[in-house]
Formats: sequence, structure tokens, C-alpha cells
Amino acid sequence: MMNAMIEALLNTTRSQYRFRFFQSQYEGELLGRSNVTRACGEAMEPEVQEVEFKISDESARWTLYEWYTNIVPLMMSTVLMGMKSDQIGRRFIFLFPFFISMIDCILFATIIRLGLHYKWSLIGQFLWGVSGGGINMLVASYALVSDTHGNETDDSNSSSPSPPNDDTDLDPSREKGRTMKFVIVDVLRWAGSSVTAFGSGYVISSAGFFYAVVIIMVWKTLNFTFAYVLVTETGKQKKSPGLVAPLKTIYAAFKNPRKGLTLFLVTTALLFSVYAVVGEDEVLRTYQMSPPFCMSSVELGWFASETRLKSFFGLPLMWLWRRMHLAESTIAALGMASAAASQFFMALVRYTWVFYAVPVIAIPMSLAGSMTKVITSRLIGRRALASTFALLLLTEELFAFAGSMSTNYLYQAFLKTTPAAPIFLCGAGYSLSCVLYSIETFNSRRKNPAGDDDVEVNVQEMAGTRK
Repeated sequence: MMNAMIEALLNTTRSQYRFRFFQSQYEGELLGRSNVTRACGEAMEPEVQEVEFKISDESARWTLYEWYTNIVPLMMSTVLMGMKSDQIGRRFIFLFPFFISMIDCILFATIIRLGLHYKWSLIGQFLWGVSGGGINMLVASYALVSDTHGNETDDSNSSSPSPPNDDTDLDPSREKGRTMKFVIVDVLRWAGSSVTAFGSGYVISSAGFFYAVVIIMVWKTLNFTFAYVLVTETGKQKKSPGLVAPLKTIYAAFKNPRKGLTLFLVTTALLFSVYAVVGEDEVLRTYQMSPPFCMSSVELGWFASETRLKSFFGLPLMWLWRRMHLAESTIAALGMASAAASQFFMALVRYTWVFYAVPVIAIPMSLAGSMTKVITSRLIGRRALASTFALLLLTEELFAFAGSMSTNYLYQAFLKTTPAAPIFLCGAGYSLSCVLYSIETFNSRRKNPAGDDDVEVNVQEMAGTRK
């Protein structure tokens, strides 16, 4: 949670600095033609509007350059370290990105202090990719949750332990704990970052970008020390499951038609939601900082905080929907429907107040990713779990890359005519994800007309197979 808070502040600082840097590059041209601050939101002179287009275009282009810089090392690191976490151990995979992120902060602070071109920040992005970044940290986090959830003690106390050759974790006595653990991990990750997002605007506006990065660097150092002392090893194996182990695990799940269809539908739905989430995030700040909105650092902080805080309200919503016996796929479908509605609303109604209404509409969205992790964890079992999560997260990263590329290119192409075009595209991604989750819900209902949730359906099916 603490690292999510720090990363939220760093990403906010980086994206705003990128836009302000290129705005400063055209400052002379802007001041020579009009007072941009006074003209924002009004009908500006065509020459001034053309300069504003250049600033937004440059910001979007360098967002793409950042992705080009870190996507290849990120993929390699995920394969070499994340997918070998079951042998290397969780602790190293968790701590290494911490250390690299501190180096990235030092480089970024140096660039700001010396007034260097923004291109030099790509060095830090490359190193972040080499470390595996957030993917490896999430792999270790979710593997630690699974290690403590599905340990040998749990199995020995179970009244109906699974056969030695059956790695599928369908013990209904642990389903409630598993679901809430994954939800709480995600909620804490986003709710924690909401705190720093709220204060990020005030830090940047009062202390400036350099001191904001210095604060982040000190915070990261303390967080690394805390993690180094307290994070212990839990899941290290004597023998590596190998790089093909996750493929074998997923293939084994697909051998069961019911499980295979479920895994395909929920994983594909999650990938399209990742495509939309990252695509929106990468282009939205530039969109908000450009005319006619010209949102300040403080306003951007308010919006980012509200966007992340919605995950906190997902907990009571989760409790309510589980009391209503809704399946995980149904909860995820409702979340994606709310996300799609919020995107189309934001794209069609171009007023600043809409940005603060959108997170309220999209509150159910915060549960969708957790539901997919719950279903996936249950279907693939505990063997080679970290390496399997690494493979899934790597696939998510590829879709995130595609989302960033397509939305930024679309924003550049339609900047002068329909700047909200990438937001419409993200809404379409959420809609497709909603359809896939809904298909899984209908498929589950067809298999279980009584209307019980997915957990009970799968447990009953597997119990019948074992007998």
C-alpha cells in the first residue's frame, strides 16, 4: 500500500512535469501572442490554439517514448525473474524494484534541478523496466497472499483435503477468505494512493517539482528500509517449476471445458479492461491540462484522489453483492458497465465538473480486477502460482502497452477535431469487457439454474469428479 501511495505521487509529478516542460519550450511563442491563462476555456486566437496543440502533441508523443523505452526490458525481466519467483523467492522479487525506483528518483530530480531536456528521464524508465517494475512487485504480493492462504497447515486441517495430484484449490471453507484478501490488497493499494494523490497538487504547487521528487525519494528510501527488515520469505521452492510451468498449469485448466471457458472469458475480459484503464490514464492528464479545461496541479490532485478513493467504497459494495449471492463474474460485469458509462459521459459532456462526477459513477469498477484474480487463483491452484500470475500480468502489460499506444496516437490524430476520441475508445474497451464477463455469468447460470455463485458451482463440479 505504501509503495502504491509513493508511485501515485511520482507518476502524477512526472506527467505534470512533462506537460509543463514542453509548455515552457513554447512559452515565448505563447506570451508573444496572447495571455493563455486568461484565454483558456474561451475562443482563443487561431495562432495561440495552434501552439496549444503543439504542447499537447509533444506531451502525448513523449508518453509513447516512455513506453517504447521500458516495455522490452520489462517483458524480459518478468520472464527471467517474475516467472521464476517460485524458485528465486518472493523477497528479492519484491525488493529489487524498490531499489531501482530510488535510482530513478535520483535521476529525475537531477534532470529537474539542472533543467535538462525531458528525454534524459528515459534512462530511469529503462531501469524501471529492467527491475520488472510494478509487475514483479504485484507478482510477489499476490504470491505472498496465496502462500499464506493455501499453506500446508490449511490443507492438513481441511476436512476434505485435495488429492496429491490435484492442485485445484476449491475448498469452500476458504473461499470467503480468499476473495476478501484479494479485494483488500487491491483496495489498500488504491485507497493508499488516494491520500498522496490528494496532497500531490499542493506539494507541486507550493514546493515545485524538484522538492516534490526529493520528498518522494526520501519516502521511497524509508519504505525500502521498512520492507527490507519486515518482508520475509514464504514461497521459495527447492526446485524451479520452469518457465513452461505456468503454460502447463493454464493448459491443465483448459483441459476441463467448463474451467477452460471460464478462464478464457474472465482473462480476456480483464485484458480489455486493462487496455481501457491504461489508455485512459495515459492520455487523460494531457487532455485535462489542455484547453478548454487547463486544470491546475491542485485540481488534478483532487481528481486523482477521488478516482483512487472509489476503491475504498468497493468494500461495502462487495459485502452487499455477496450477500445477494452474486457471482464474481456478475460483480465484474457490473463494474465494467459502470466504467463504460462513466467514459461515455466524460467524453460527451465536456465540462470540468464532469471529471469529479465520473469516479462516483465508476465505483463498482474497482472490484472487477479482484474478481478475476479470485477466479484465476481458484482455477489454476497453488502450484507455480507466482509464475502463472507473472505470465498473466505480463499479458496485461502488453495490453496496457497497446492501450497507451492506440489512445495516444488517436489523441494526436484527432486533437484538432475530436480530442475526446481516445475516451470513446476506452469506453468501448470497458463495454467489450462487460460483455465477456456477462457471457461467463450466463454460462454459469446455464450450468447452475439454481442461481448459486461461481464458487459453489465449481466446488460441486469438482466434488462430483473426485467422488
